[in-house]
Amino acid sequence: MRAASSHPMTSPRFPRSGRLLAGTAIITASGVLAVGAFPWGLLRAPIERRMSAQLGRPATIGAIDRVDGFGFTPTLRITDVRIPQPGRLGRGDMLRVAQATVRIPLLPLLRGKLLPTALDVSGLRLVLVRDAAGRWNYENSGGDDDAADDIPRIRQLRIADSRVRIVDARRRLDLEASLAADERSGVRVSGRGTLRGSSIRVTAHGGALNDLDPAARYPFGLTIASPAVTLSADGTMDRPLDLGHFSARVTSHGDDLKSLDAIVQAGIPATQQYRLRANLRRDAPGWAFTRLSGMLGRSDLAGTLTVTKREGRTFLDADIRSRRFDFDDLSSDAARARAAARDRAIGRRVLPGTRIRLDKLDHTDGRLRFVADSLLMPPGSRFRSLSATLTLDHRRLVVDPLHVGLTHGALSGSMLVDHRASTQPRLTMRLRMRGARIEDVLTRVSEASGPLSGRIALDGSGPTLRAAIAASSGTIGLVAREGHVARTLATLAAGDLLRGAALAIGKSDTTVPIRCLIGRFTVRGGRLSPAPLLIDTPVMRADGHGSVDLATERLALIFTGRSKRPDLIQSAAPVRISGTLADPRLDVTPPDPTGRRQGLFAKVGAFLKTIRTRGDAGRGVRAPDADCARLEDLALR
Repeated sequence: MRAASSHPMTSPRFPRSGRLLAGTAIITASGVLAVGAFPWGLLRAPIERRMSAQLGRPATIGAIDRVDGFGFTPTLRITDVRIPQPGRLGRGDMLRVAQATVRIPLLPLLRGKLLPTALDVSGLRLVLVRDAAGRWNYENSGGDDDAADDIPRIRQLRIADSRVRIVDARRRLDLEASLAADERSGVRVSGRGTLRGSSIRVTAHGGALNDLDPAARYPFGLTIASPAVTLSADGTMDRPLDLGHFSARVTSHGDDLKSLDAIVQAGIPATQQYRLRANLRRDAPGWAFTRLSGMLGRSDLAGTLTVTKREGRTFLDADIRSRRFDFDDLSSDAARARAAARDRAIGRRVLPGTRIRLDKLDHTDGRLRFVADSLLMPPGSRFRSLSATLTLDHRRLVVDPLHVGLTHGALSGSMLVDHRASTQPRLTMRLRMRGARIEDVLTRVSEASGPLSGRIALDGSGPTLRAAIAASSGTIGLVAREGHVARTLATLAAGDLLRGAALAIGKSDTTVPIRCLIGRFTVRGGRLSPAPLLIDTPVMRADGHGSVDLATERLALIFTGRSKRPDLIQSAAPVRISGTLADPRLDVTPPDPTGRRQGLFAKVGAFLKTIRTRGDAGRGVRAPDADCARLEDLALR
């Protein structure tokens, strides 16, 4: 028999690493069990303190109780939640919740995101208030930028006995609405109130959320109706309750776009009545409108528009085309009535009275590419079409390139409206005119025709385009190097009475070519002074002086003609262009120095006093040809 071993039996020993892993597992398991069975009621006080610190006012919670026993998506019952209004809004509550049962996944919560998957709310009372400065009652600082993309993936939603009131001083909106949601009828919102002093009704609906795939597309509808504006939208959200990402077909009509702006707040001015429709795509913080079409007064519109809001500013980017466009449609009825009264008082004008003040666009920037195939303008207007790119940046509007089609030819160049520093906007114009016609500019002077070129360089300040030009300074140049003028008019303007009388008696309809028509005007305070002004033909040369007042659009120009083939008997009577830009008049009768109206005999007598013979001083000397090339360069430089 083998002798027993002398070594006693010992327990097996684990490696140090194994003991560490086992300890870690035990600690982890204990932590998991602790989290899964965590008594959430202990967090009531810390949550109150955090909410109070974030909002800057005391928030209270009656109780937080865990409904389920164990799990990592706890279900909590929260009762008697109260958040008062900010002190600046006085007494009352911003939020009260009688009871809410909520299921919360822990993983997002550990990252600081409260994203419930189930919500059952009753007794909700929410009052949202925004002051005139744009600050909401739930904010500690200004701004209304969009929230982040974290959307609660709610699988079950029930809302009962709940109401929301919105009081928005900026929109002049006071709306109270009921909220309801259940598994049969889905989400429903119905409210009434006032918008800009008129009644308004809001209804919205969405599909039921119960057991809906959180990644499924979610249908919704919205209608806003008031006597002044109606807006409706039908579409689908990318995910349930994802207000930051959806597509919809939108239609709206109303008295003017200012009423619509009370809803969308894009800085739109008052206009004529409108009817618009578009496809809308929302990807926060942007709004994209495609297949936009409709009517604005008499004008038709089509194109695209994107709107983005950030840091309290609105950014627009648009491409708009119109087959027929009326600038008057950009004014309300009241504004049009005021403009018509002004026109009746001051007479018909050529310079447009379009407002260029930008103070109502203080928070709007953007770019607009606009094409109008045909402009609906008042009778007598020479403007026919428009193509322009407008860039707005902090009340500084640049229109470049700008192309305005005329009856013949076009104006092209750029304009700048700067309304940043002064009370009145400052206008800068740099335009070239090509392919125009003399007869388009001087509509009453049918005896002259031919192509006309020009250049405009003006700077002025005023609330409208007309007022800014009327107070402007700079230069204007006009040049015609071809064309014709009636031989009778040219001969009489030269002072050649015998030949002129023969042509008049014979009713000659022949013409003489224009060597050049040159007008270079210096502008000071809206008053044009010619330097030089002349018309040169093979039979005469006429040099002009006088002025044009852009404030009244009145013409006071006098041409003194000299013959290139002096007659035996000549007249020193000047040719006068008077009237207005809209109604120019040509007269060869000398004015009465007393200012009284002249009868026929008085006019004949005045004319006879201007008769000279070839031997009189200054008469009978051949007029020299003008240096047309040099003067053209001076006028268009």
